[in-house]
Amino acid sequence: MSEPTAKRQQQTGEIADEVFNPLITNVANECRARTGGVGVDVVFDCAGIPAGLNNGMDALRIRGTYVNVAGWEQPVRELCSAAESC
Repeated sequence: MSEPTAKRQQQTGEIADEVFNPLITNVANECRARTGGVGVDVVFDCAGIPAGLNNGMDALRIRGTYVNVAGWEQPVRELCSAAESC
């Protein structure tokens, strides 16, 4: 689980095996390290921000499932810069 706020980290820690703060930990690197470099099977993105999308995709294995739960303020393409692949 990836969560930047302390209160939600504490709440989520009661049900999740591990909670990472994405502001200090590269969550995608942790996911790949814990899966032998393969990546995770499923990502649930509840953040609705480009960093969450990019990190989720980076953590996901090939042919994995990405589930967007978040409500976005703008279309995703408008949020991504020309240098990023979205």
